[in-house]
Amino acid sequence: SPRMVAICARGPTAPLHRGWRNAAAGSCACRVAVARAPQPLAMTGALGAPPDTAVSGAGVAMAAESDERVEEATHMFEPLFGPSGDLGARTGITRLLIIRHGETLWNKEGKMQGHNDIHLNDVGREQAKEAALAMRRLGMSEMVDAVVSSDLARASETADVILKIACPLARRATDQRLREIDFGSLTGLKSFDPDIKAAKQAVLKAWQRGEFSESFPEGESGESLIVRGMQSLRAAANLGSCVVVVAHGGLIRWSAAAMKLRDGARVDEQWRPPPSDEARTAMANPEIQELVSAPVRNCCCSTVLFDHNTGAFKPVAWYQSLHGDESAKDDTG
Repeated sequence: SPRMVAICARGPTAPLHRGWRNAAAGSCACRVAVARAPQPLAMTGALGAPPDTAVSGAGVAMAAESDERVEEATHMFEPLFGPSGDLGARTGITRLLIIRHGETLWNKEGKMQGHNDIHLNDVGREQAKEAALAMRRLGMSEMVDAVVSSDLARASETADVILKIACPLARRATDQRLREIDFGSLTGLKSFDPDIKAAKQAVLKAWQRGEFSESFPEGESGESLIVRGMQSLRAAANLGSCVVVVAHGGLIRWSAAAMKLRDGARVDEQWRPPPSDEARTAMANPEIQELVSAPVRNCCCSTVLFDHNTGAFKPVAWYQSLHGDESAKDDTG
């Protein structure tokens, strides 16, 4: 069986349904005990390094060449995935398939899950199975090099189903940094309760204005979420040419915003969101507002390319449905 590994940031620094698509990329394409804050996990083996064939010699990066390679990679999607298993070997590009976990009882009840460890319910297990079957039908079995998830049960269980059905030869990894937003004292409370909803929205609205220093009570700030999200995705890109990442709605949503905020910027251990004034201006962009407002449903899939030469992400499509269930939950938590 595939060996389980844990990753850290270190190292060289069937038809689809509605979702956000990046035209510029050429895509057709209740209070409870809260788990300890996420820390980078210890590396097992040599997974901190990029794929052997994915980084060009001498480390020379040219923007024009990067754009050409990203364009080549993007055109190979059918429409979201591509037919080529050696994409990274030929282009220096890693394809990340970023999937939100399946439904849980707390999703159904409208409770904010945060870092609390909740298992999939029957619906969530079926969603994961359907997503995996869709990936298999699209020929992913030989393409996926690794499946990485957060360490929380709802994401790990989803990832295990995908591994078993769609890509049994892929290696398996976990990364705590892929966890959901830490909602602090709001964790476990029902988000539709008026007072709780107001408290949650106050923080999220601040983030939507670019005020990422705002935190949930006893919980996490937007900056903390965004930084660990970007670094965890950067680490995932080191696992192969095509990598499945199973994470959580809030992390996926705000990682999408971060990529748009600093479009084309190199992502390394020093990467941070833009300064407050710049962030406030950038967050007024209608495209970013759409990204942070659109549904991020259970088991939706986003596709992002990572260029190992420039160290930058290139989004292709966000929040696509793999299982055709438009009633899937979007509580982002």
